[in-house]
Formats: sequence, structure tokens, C-alpha cells
Amino acid sequence: MAMKTNARTPSAARPPSRLASLIREDIARRGLRARDRYLTAQEVARLFGVSTMTANRAMQELAARKILSRSQRRGTFVGEGVREERPVSLRSIHLLLPADYFRLDKPYFDRLVAGLHAELPEDSIQFTFFPPQGDLPFVREFVERLRPTGTLGGVVLFLSGPEVQRFFRESPIPTVVSGSVYPEVGGLPWVDRDQGEIGRRLADSAFARGHGRIGVLMRERWGFGDNLMIDGIHEALSHAKGGRGALVVRSLPSDPELIAGALRPVLSEKNRPTALIARSPVLAEAAAQAARGMGLRVPEDLEIFLADYYPDPRNRCPYPHAHPAIDPEEHGSVVGRMLQALARGKRPEPDHVVIPIEIREPEAR
Repeated sequence: MAMKTNARTPSAARPPSRLASLIREDIARRGLRARDRYLTAQEVARLFGVSTMTANRAMQELAARKILSRSQRRGTFVGEGVREERPVSLRSIHLLLPADYFRLDKPYFDRLVAGLHAELPEDSIQFTFFPPQGDLPFVREFVERLRPTGTLGGVVLFLSGPEVQRFFRESPIPTVVSGSVYPEVGGLPWVDRDQGEIGRRLADSAFARGHGRIGVLMRERWGFGDNLMIDGIHEALSHAKGGRGALVVRSLPSDPELIAGALRPVLSEKNRPTALIARSPVLAEAAAQAARGMGLRVPEDLEIFLADYYPDPRNRCPYPHAHPAIDPEEHGSVVGRMLQALARGKRPEPDHVVIPIEIREPEAR
């Protein structure tokens, strides 16, 4: 199943990496070449409706990649690197992922695709969903069907198993993993948040608040990054209260009613968890509703911590959460640059990015 999208980000919300991509587009649209004069930071800020600070950061990023050359005395010029960084059309990029994962995290995907569009403005971006079973046969048939058409320009993998990652590692198709690569596979470029740190720091926060028994709500389907997060929680648990912490893990579907049904027995136990770490916002909200339906107060009787959260000024997070250093648009831009490098026959530099996180308190709605 495929779905095309053309999401865009309002100019006021543009992160520096996305703005850098728009500046590159502007250079190409104007037909500028190396050593041609370019705009000042103030002019870039006015053109794209951003602050001068954001414009400066984006232009510094381009200067580091030699797309711009900046001098305090002479001004800003197009750099020599513009010759190598002209966009290569991949024609069609397929984001391969389980349908349940998309439903649980659709707002995140909408914003990530906006970042991809900034890097690959001429290419179509489509979602292609794995079936419930048989990922590898599906992928083989998918590639064989599209390869003769010449439209399969690149692939981004989400929540993919080792067999699928190994298949694309051996394939000539430019492929990037949004998530962590299995150690036994290796070789594929990837971008992911520091999953082990997410687990450790959320669990440490829960134990520091006096919670001795913690529940973890996971999606039905796991990737290698989920293993790393659980490992981080176990590491924190081993140091909590002399190793006396306890953990309950549940893998749950995307349907809120089914989530509530699965949680009621857990929350009805005499020695029930007093804190939950939810993998996604949908799981967190469903857990909060289920708890309130049982007469539990959130957060007084049950405190919820959120592992997967991306900054969104339109939808504040009501839970303590792992806050990534970059937003989904910038995440998508990083993936897009990796695909561009692969399309040129080059290894991306760097070929993997670990996104730092910090733990933040609930945000007022």
C-alpha cells in the first residue's frame, strides 16, 4: 500500500537545516555559480521570514559544507562545493514501515517528510506499508515490481527486521535506516535518537521520584532501537534502590480500546506499577484515559513518562519526556542528505547520526 504526501513546514517553524536546504534551492533557482555574490544574513532572514540568528546558523552550516563562503570584510559568496551538491533526482523515495507504526506516530511522519522534501524537492515521497507477516518476501516482490520501471530511486526503512536490512545492504538501491541498524547487519547509513539513553534517563527519573515498580508500554512490533531502550531501562533498574526496582513490559496494538483492555488487569493488581514509560504519544494518552476510567489520578496515582516525543509548539507534551536535540524536519533533512550522497555513489559523511536527548518536564498546554 502506498500513499503520496506533500507536507510542508510553515516558514516560522523552519529549523536551520531545513532553511539551509531552501538556501541551496534559491542558489540553484538563481543560476548562481561558485564565487558569485550571495545574500547577507539579514537579507536571507527577510526572504524566508526567519530570525537573523536562524539565518546565520543555516549559512554557517552551508559554509562548513563549502556551499557558501563567508568573510566579515567581503561578504557572502557561493562556494566551490556547490558544484558537488547540486541535487540528484531520485524520482521516487519509498518509506517502508508497518501500518500500525504509521498510525501511532503520524504527526511525526508528516513533519519528517517535510524535511525530506526540503532536501529532495523534485522527488515524490511515498509510504509503503509492510504486511503483518512476511516482510522479506514482500520486499523482494516490491523491488522486483518497481525495478523495471526505474522509479525506485531510494528507500527509507522504519522498524525493519535484520533480514530486510540485510537485503537492502546488498542492494544497489540507495537506502537509509531511520532507526538503529542491527549489529549483525551493519553497512547501512542510519539516523536514530540515543535509545539506550532514553531508557536509562526516563527510568532514572521515575526512580528518583520514588517509583519502585515501573510499567513499559511498547508497540506490538519492535526494532533494534526498542531493544536498546529496554536495555537502558534495565541498566537503570539494576542501580535503583539497591537493585530492588521492578519492571512490567507490555507490547500493545495501536487501537486505544485494546490498549485500555490490556492495561486494566495490570493497573488493578495490588502491587501495580505507579509509573509507566510509554513508547508513543498514542500509548501514553490511551494509558492515561484507562487509568482515569479506573478512578486513578494522573500523575498523582500513576505517573506517565513519554519516550517518543518531538517538539511541537501546537501540541504541548503533558508528561515528563525524552526531548531530542533536533526536530522531525531536521531528522528528515539528515536522511535526505544521506540519500543524496548515496545517489552520487558516495558514502554519507557521517554515515550514522545518534541524536542526543534530554529529559524535560511536562509542558503547559
